[in-house]
Amino acid sequence: MTAPMSMRWYQEKAVSEVFRLQHEVKRQLIIAATGAGKTIISSEILRRMNKKSLFIAHRDELVRQAASKLLQVWPEADVGIIKGQENEVEKQIISCSVQSLVNRMDQIKETVHLIIIDECHHAVSPTYTRVIDYFLEKNPDLLIVGVTATPDRTDGKELSSVFEQIIFEINMLDLIKEGYLVNLRGQRVDTGVDLSKIKTSYGDFDEAQLSKNFNTPKINELVVETYMNRCEGRLSVAFCCSVQHAIELAATFRAFGISAHHVDGTMKDEERRDILARFAKGEIRVVTNVMVLTEGFDCPEVSCVLMVRPTQSRSLYVQAVGRGMRLFPDKKDCLVIDFAGNTSRHQLVTLLSIIGTTKEQEEVKRAKGITSEDESSGRVKEDIEISTSDIIQQQLIMRAYEAALEEKFQQVETVDLLPKESKFDWNPLPVGYSINLGAGSLCLVPSADIDYPGWNIWAYAKEKDSISCMNLDPFPTLGDAQSKAEELVEKRAKETWMKQLVLKEAIEKKDAVRPEQEEELRRLKLPVPNTMGEAALLLDRFKITEKLLELQIIR
Repeated sequence: MTAPMSMRWYQEKAVSEVFRLQHEVKRQLIIAATGAGKTIISSEILRRMNKKSLFIAHRDELVRQAASKLLQVWPEADVGIIKGQENEVEKQIISCSVQSLVNRMDQIKETVHLIIIDECHHAVSPTYTRVIDYFLEKNPDLLIVGVTATPDRTDGKELSSVFEQIIFEINMLDLIKEGYLVNLRGQRVDTGVDLSKIKTSYGDFDEAQLSKNFNTPKINELVVETYMNRCEGRLSVAFCCSVQHAIELAATFRAFGISAHHVDGTMKDEERRDILARFAKGEIRVVTNVMVLTEGFDCPEVSCVLMVRPTQSRSLYVQAVGRGMRLFPDKKDCLVIDFAGNTSRHQLVTLLSIIGTTKEQEEVKRAKGITSEDESSGRVKEDIEISTSDIIQQQLIMRAYEAALEEKFQQVETVDLLPKESKFDWNPLPVGYSINLGAGSLCLVPSADIDYPGWNIWAYAKEKDSISCMNLDPFPTLGDAQSKAEELVEKRAKETWMKQLVLKEAIEKKDAVRPEQEEELRRLKLPVPNTMGEAALLLDRFKITEKLLELQIIR
C-alpha cells in the first residue's frame, strides 16, 4: 500500500477521530469550513478503511472530483463511479450520485462497510434516508461519516436524525488564522430594495419576489458599475435570485464590455464544465449563477463574490463566500460585495455572522426546540459586517470603520473591519465576543434594540449563572466597547492565575486538555480540541451563548 500523502494537522486530526470513535459512534459528523479539504479528508478515510465503501454526493462535479482526488491520495485504489451511464458496482470504492444509487442499490452484492456522505446537510432528504436504511439493514455495523461546511438547514430539519455526534469541527476563522484561507474584505451596497415587503418561504426570502425586485436594469447596471469601480478586474462569481436573473445580469456585464456567462442546473454537464474551464483560464471574467456554484465548485483563482441575492440562510452565505477564499499565488484576499437591500426588519446573514463557529449556538437551539422559522420571524439589528484583514494571528475582537462614498445610484458603505490590537484572549461568540475571567466573563454583544444600535458590555457570573448589562446606553462602536471592557479586565487581572486566563500568550493555555474538560465537552457533544486553553474557550462560549439566547439578547 502506498504511503499516505502529507496532510494538514487538522485533516489528520479529523481522520484519526473517525477511527478512534468508529466502534462507539457509528454515525459521525465532520464540520469543516469551505476550503478545508473535505475531499482530502474523505479520501484518506476511505484509504485507511480499505474495504467496500461508498462516497455519496448529489452533484456531478462532486462525484467526479471525489474519484479523482481519491486516486491522488491512493493511486492504486480500485475506484468506480455510479452516475448516469456509468455503473461500476463491482469496484471496491464507488463514488456515487445519490440519484443514480437509489435505483441501483440492489446491484451492489458485497457488504458495504463505510459510507461517506458529502455535503451531508442534504442527508435528511428521503432519497438519502432510503439509501442509508437499505445498507444499514444489510450491515448493522455500517460506519456512516457525513462531511459538510454548513450543518444548518433553512427547512429546520435536524441532522441529528441521521448523525449521532460531531466528532470534529474546524471553522472559517481557524483556517484564516492558520493561513489555509485568504482574508476577507466586505462592502455593502444599498440597492434601495425594501426587504420588509418580501415574504419568507422555507426559512429564506421568496425567490420569485427577490428576482422581481433585484432583476431590474437599474440594479443590474449598479452591480456591473460597482464591479468596474471596486473589483479591480478580479475573477468574480455572482450569486443571483433566479436563472433569468443570472442570464440578464451576465448580459448586462457583456453590454459593458466585460466577458461574462451564466451557468444553471438545466445545462448539460459538458456545457457547464466548458464554461467553468474558460472561467478558470480567465477567458470569462464573471460567472453568474443561482444555487449551482454553492457546492462542488473549486476555482482558487476566484477573488471576488458578488451577493446579488439577500439571504437569511447562513448555509447559503457561507458556501457562496467560500468560493473566493481558497489560496492561490499572489492572491491576498477575497472581496465580498453584498447587495443586501436597505432594511433590517428581516434577519440578514452578513460576514460578521459567518466568521467563527456557530455550532454551539445550534446545539442550544436544538436543546430548546428553536427552529429556523422561529429565528427568521424575529427582528434582528446587525449593521456591522466584518472582514478579516490581518486577522488573525490571534482571535481578536473586531472593530468597524466606515466611510460613505457617493455613487451614481447608491451609497457604498465600506466595511473592511480591522482587528484592534490586544494582549487579551478574546473569544468569538456566534454574535459578539467574550473574555474568560475564571469566575465569570465579560461579553461584547450588538445591541438588540433597533432604536439604539451599538455594542453592550454584559457581565456573566458563573456561580450565580446570571448575566447583566453594564451599559444601558450602547457604545457606538465595537472599538469603544472593547476599550472599556479591557479597562475593567486590567483592574481585575492582577493575580498570576487571572493573567493566565486573559492573556492570549499565556504558556499554560498550551497544556493538554484536562480530563474534566474532555468529559464535559463529550457530554455536550462538542469536539475535543488539542489544548487546555482551546477547551476552556469552547466551554465558556457554549455557556454564555446559552444564557444570551435564553434571555433573547441574541437570536
